[in-house]
Amino acid sequence: MKNRYLIRSLKYLVQLLVFLAILFVAMALTKTSRVAPDELFEAIFMSRRGAMLLVAIVLLAAFYPRFGFVRREVAIDWVCDRTKIIEILALCGYEPVNEELDRVVFRASTPLKKLTSLGEDAVVLTPEEGKITLEGLRKEVVKIEFRLQSYLNNR
Repeated sequence: MKNRYLIRSLKYLVQLLVFLAILFVAMALTKTSRVAPDELFEAIFMSRRGAMLLVAIVLLAAFYPRFGFVRREVAIDWVCDRTKIIEILALCGYEPVNEELDRVVFRASTPLKKLTSLGEDAVVLTPEEGKITLEGLRKEVVKIEFRLQSYLNNR
């Protein structure tokens, strides 16, 4: 699990750095940057503000896996509502890729969703007696949990 944390953190660090690079390129192209493009490297890496920005990015990436991934429980029976659960996950953009006795792994069904989640698109569903446990990206798990709760409240 520690390796998974490190890999997720490094992926997020790369994503933030790419986003920052795109932002700086866009600023240079639109001439909205306060410094000339040839002075940008010095402004980022040699100034106090640039150093603080890089430290903030590294800290954000270091703590992202702790807050970006969750485990939630939903009181729904897997055996009785299996087809509806799979249908709800399909509505959220997920399809089952690996089904074992004690867990089902769902992955994003579109390449764009896989790309934006940096390959961390798996939602692991663990059926237990009278409930299921969902693990994965916080945004996706909360969305799935909300839809499952709506289904339970309206059936």
